[in-house]
Amino acid sequence: MASKEGLKLILEEALKMEVTAEDNCEKILHEAKINGFANAVRHIENDERNHQEMVKKLLGFL
Repeated sequence: MASKEGLKLILEEALKMEVTAEDNCEKILHEAKINGFANAVRHIENDERNHQEMVKKLLGFL
């Protein structure tokens, strides 16, 4: 079982990845609008925001 500090480091890294994923969605969204896929990308972008909130809550538990 990981230590509290180990879990914190893992969650902080996960949060960074979720922010990057959200940023990538924004970049893709521009192209997707042209091709009619904007709704799908917007859905993924919203998921990434939700994931960030979940990770922040988990960090709060530590």
